[in-house]
Order: sequence, then C-alpha cells, then structure tokens
Amino acid sequence: MKRIFFALLIVIVLQSFSLGKTIIATYEGKMPGADCAALKITLTLYKGCCDAMGTYDEKDTYIATKDGDKTFHSSGKWQYTKGRKQGKDDVILQLNYNKPDKIENYLVIGDSGIKPLDKEMNDIKCPFDQTLKKLPKK
Repeated sequence: MKRIFFALLIVIVLQSFSLGKTIIATYEGKMPGADCAALKITLTLYKGCCDAMGTYDEKDTYIATKDGDKTFHSSGKWQYTKGRKQGKDDVILQLNYNKPDKIENYLVIGDSGIKPLDKEMNDIKCPFDQTLKKLPKK
C-alpha cells in the first residue's frame, strides 16, 4: 500500500511540473515590413525564479510575403533592468540578456505595452508606432 501511495505521489508531483509555465504578460503588435505587408509580433513572458526574470516565446509572422504568410518562433531568457541615459527610472525589458550579441531592449510603458529600443537603449526614430500592446490575461 505504501508503494502505491508513494508511486501516486511521484506521478502527481511530476504532472504538476508539466502543467505549463506561468504567464507574466503577452504583448502583440504590427510593424511595417520591408518585404511584406506587415510584421505581426507576439511576445509571451513566462515567470522564472522571480517576477523580474524568466523565459519568453516570440512568434513573428511576416504577412503577405511573395510566398504567403511566414511564421518564425524564437525563445530565450528575459529580465527587467532599470535606467538608461534618457531616464534613470525607465524600466527596460531585455530579451536574451545572457547573450550580449543578441540582446533586444524594450522600454516598458506602464502597464500598457513595450516599445523597442536600439542596442544602446536609445529610442528608435520611426514614423510608425512600434509599440507592442499588452494583452489582457486569459
């Protein structure tokens, strides 16, 4: 009887680890594309050891390319950091912070969205709105 209980306990614990990741936030937006009608980006942040870092999944869909819609997926680590030249209190979302040659920086705009920054955390001058809007939690 003890063996059955112990085996059942192990199964329950293992299943709890595979139920899924806790979503911190999902952001989505469209940007103009060079070789397509638009680029739709969906970025989902998952909780790690704390609320200030974790993993992410990104889905980029190039809409209406000459070969139709093309979707690409990427994933990695993220973290929040604070401060940059333009604002010492600005909150910055960094994707791939553990890979210096692949870091992507986003300015966190309150609870409404994020806006891409260049590698030096400067604003990107663009005539189009590049904000990824935060989606409501499901």
